[in-house]
Amino acid sequence: SMQPIDLYPSIIESLEIEFNFERCENLLGNKIETTIIRNIWKNLDIEVLSQDEKAAKLSIPTYRGDVTREADVIEEILRIYGFNRIVLPEKLNLSIVPDQLKLKEKAQRIVADYLVGIGCFELMNNSLTKEEYWDEFGAQTNESAQHVRMLNPLSQELNVMRQSLLFQTCEVIAHNQNRQNPDLRLFEFGKTYHKYNDEYVEQNKLLIAVSGRKNLESWNTLTEDASFYTLKGIIESLFERLGLSSLLKTKAISNSLLEDGLTYVIKKKKVAEIGWISSKMKKKFGIKKDVFIADINWDEVLTWVERNKVVFTEVPKTFAMRRDFSLLLDKEVQFSQLEELAFQCDKHLLKQVQLFDVYEGDKLPENKKSYAVSFSFQDTEKTLKDEQIDKILSKIRARFEKELNAELR
Repeated sequence: SMQPIDLYPSIIESLEIEFNFERCENLLGNKIETTIIRNIWKNLDIEVLSQDEKAAKLSIPTYRGDVTREADVIEEILRIYGFNRIVLPEKLNLSIVPDQLKLKEKAQRIVADYLVGIGCFELMNNSLTKEEYWDEFGAQTNESAQHVRMLNPLSQELNVMRQSLLFQTCEVIAHNQNRQNPDLRLFEFGKTYHKYNDEYVEQNKLLIAVSGRKNLESWNTLTEDASFYTLKGIIESLFERLGLSSLLKTKAISNSLLEDGLTYVIKKKKVAEIGWISSKMKKKFGIKKDVFIADINWDEVLTWVERNKVVFTEVPKTFAMRRDFSLLLDKEVQFSQLEELAFQCDKHLLKQVQLFDVYEGDKLPENKKSYAVSFSFQDTEKTLKDEQIDKILSKIRARFEKELNAELR
């Protein structure tokens, strides 16, 4: 009868590892008795070839292909000894978590909680998309950006990394609208990917989209469609929650994927764009209703959140004083111009400028409108005198008359 024989290309020798007891103690942060360690080795079939007080030479059984280093042996000891038996130090060094990370996560949570609270749903779209979207709508907005391409694309639908979060959001809106769910509030935190010559650039973005009706149909509310101002309100509340309202300025939108709208800047750095998508883009995706978009440069926002420390001031001991102007203005004059000029005249005592009535009608000369504007003044330390306020108001009035051709009514 034939005897079975082993056939394998090369004999696998047992691995020999040097083990140092002091290193084991340093790595675990605890001293484990040598007798306990030897017992664990015995139970794990680890053979001790030689040993003194400081070190041991071990032979690892061939079937333990995962134990190849001293650190692996230490891990085996810890596993058998019990992780829970290692005593944690009284004081843990908590500097492991960088503040930057905490800030980013905190800001993101504040924004996400707020958006969910006003009825938005969060999207998580794929970073891969089809290149034709960008080529058709985005290439002219950023001519130097090239696609980050897949070397082995699974399909033409997923052949490049996205350069904007907008197109996939449009796909989601069309998909929902075609399934009788046209009233949408959506947001997505995600990355965009760009290539400039040989340099690759990743950016963190937040995109918010609003489309369809503002509120659900009900007997006691009018159903009206959401508008540009619905989204503007959301964005300004969002920046207020991040403590950035006082730094924000707006200007007209330009060179954008959006057809029209506003750009928000902080110290000339663009932080967001809000507006609506073009009829051409709506047609491309088969969307019937207007879609209002806020495209927020989240990286830029975070740098300002980090720099901007919120300062709390005590409630003032004095009363605010209010004065009103009724002004006759040219139709094209904007309230923001009035506000800016007023604060140029006084930054210390003037706290607020508000528009509380607008009249345009046949009782006024052609191309004119009437604004009722209120001014609030306050000194936090002492009560204001009438003559202080009158002095500032006459200055403001002179600027309005000279620069905006305004008349006091």
